[in-house]
Amino acid sequence: MRLSPLQLGPWPLGQDTFHALTHAVYQPSEQRAARLRAVVNVDLTDEGWPKLRGGFSAQLTATAGLSVFANQDLVLFQDGGSIYSVDLAARTATELVSGLSSTLPVVFHEHAGQVFWSNTETTGRILFDGTALNWGCSVAPTPTLSAVGGDLRSGRYMVAATFVDSSGIEHGAGKAAVISVDGTKDIAATLSSVDANAVYVKLYATKPNGNQLFFVKQVAVATITSPTTTTITSVEVSEEPLRTQFLSPPVAADGMFSYRGLLILFAENILFPSYGVNAHLYEIGDVMEARPTNVKGGGGLNDGFWTVCERGAFWTSGDTPDNWKTWQKDNRRYATGSLVLSGSLIPALEVSENVALFVSEHGLIAGLPGGALRPLTIDRLPLDVAGKTTSIIYCESGDLRQVLFSLE
Repeated sequence: MRLSPLQLGPWPLGQDTFHALTHAVYQPSEQRAARLRAVVNVDLTDEGWPKLRGGFSAQLTATAGLSVFANQDLVLFQDGGSIYSVDLAARTATELVSGLSSTLPVVFHEHAGQVFWSNTETTGRILFDGTALNWGCSVAPTPTLSAVGGDLRSGRYMVAATFVDSSGIEHGAGKAAVISVDGTKDIAATLSSVDANAVYVKLYATKPNGNQLFFVKQVAVATITSPTTTTITSVEVSEEPLRTQFLSPPVAADGMFSYRGLLILFAENILFPSYGVNAHLYEIGDVMEARPTNVKGGGGLNDGFWTVCERGAFWTSGDTPDNWKTWQKDNRRYATGSLVLSGSLIPALEVSENVALFVSEHGLIAGLPGGALRPLTIDRLPLDVAGKTTSIIYCESGDLRQVLFSLE
């Protein structure tokens, strides 16, 4: 028998613990049937019956709460223009990041043992111990070169620079400068600016008349004189080649997701995959993927990844950006937001691998491995998703498994 949705309420006036935030609940049963319940501020018992939710007192309050992140090691929330970490035992909050826009929600994403965040204007990362760090330094400018007294071998040299941050992470290099010396000179390299997050400058140069850049010198930013000039006196120091030329820092993204070690950012209708597992380096060019409309969410699975847009869901397979292939799978409208979880938690799917969950104009949708879409709403659930953000969570209570989402 197909069950129709159950609508609870309206509630009597004066009970201020009830409000208008509506959750849709996907509830698998032992027979692998499903029922969608639209509920307003209630709990479901282990037997599946609705129960009025009791009131509670807030231990921590926010004046303009915009977004939240939680895992077993770290709880973060955005209040206005600041990001806080929460000590659940002490019920205290510590400010980690300040000075952000008070109206732009921060998107958090756990990747490679840390939490990356962006709010379309600014980016950053937070370690599980609560340390807030920069995510990417700017590309170092092309140095201005001049000849000073010295004894480099005569010939034509190319020189480029990179910035290294306090985590020891090296960032992108720009175009190299060129100079020729006559055997009685060294090379002074001057940078027009230094990124505020840079601790060191690394210099790379070619051998005389060479065409490959190798590391020759690292200088602490605090010791660079005049104010950003240092001198190359030898190009025989190392055979370490420059590996980050023409790679850019991350864009300030609308959202992000992981796939096979890559951190994929999306801004408007463009996907930006990281340069391999280097989440701070991006190759702006042919590896970018475009979608017909703005991307609203994404989820990386074992054999490919899903992206959903203002109109349409897309499945992409392939190991690396060089061999990605993409197919459009539907033409639904989607809300912003997604969740990746094990398909074994939703018995009706009969899938043990990870699946990606999204909210469309027709309700909850599962993107399966291999590129199939499966609606999780038995009866049509018309939703207004235009410009909406969805929060999707999975929870268990006794034998009851629930996937809940809210639109705001």
